[in-house]
Amino acid sequence: MRSNIRNRSNRLTRKEWWPQMNKRTLVLLAGLALTGLAAPSAALGSDFFPKMFSHYDAIRRALGSESLKEVPEHARLLAELERELNAKPMYDGSGVPRRRSNELALVLSGIDTAATRLAAAGDLATARTAFSELSKEMITYRGLLRGDATPVVVYCPMANKSWLQGADEEIGNPYFGQAMARCGQIVSMPNTHDVVRRTF
Repeated sequence: MRSNIRNRSNRLTRKEWWPQMNKRTLVLLAGLALTGLAAPSAALGSDFFPKMFSHYDAIRRALGSESLKEVPEHARLLAELERELNAKPMYDGSGVPRRRSNELALVLSGIDTAATRLAAAGDLATARTAFSELSKEMITYRGLLRGDATPVVVYCPMANKSWLQGADEEIGNPYFGQAMARCGQIVSMPNTHDVVRRTF
């Protein structure tokens, strides 16, 4: 009898344990949700695009200054990054949603081809042609990104070509050198993926 009384006293009634059960369940589910969400967001962060863009932009600046001095080295490093990303399972670190992996694969192939041509270019005309091809691929990569797309897309009506550059910089045309360094118009603003005029 005393044992039964003791057992009953140690048990919680439904009214007492149900709220506690709900709280525990909610905390557990919230923890699982946060854990589940954290991994995809980290995987979708773009580690590669900013690094690739830094080498791309160095090439743009060199061509704008009518110099080939730094072009081969930056083109080589950009190609190395592309190959490193291409070797990643599901292109982890690309910043591109996995459902668009096939599109990214084509872009990376184009980047590799254009960067290789840039590295081997022996004159400005050849380098600028290869840079135009590289720009097409980099602009497409920018459009595939999930999240902010910081560089702007600039279009030159005289050359009928486009390129990427930093959002806070004045126009720096890589196709005509110093003679027409400021020729160009922004056709896609920072943090937007749509290009106003697809001329590239």
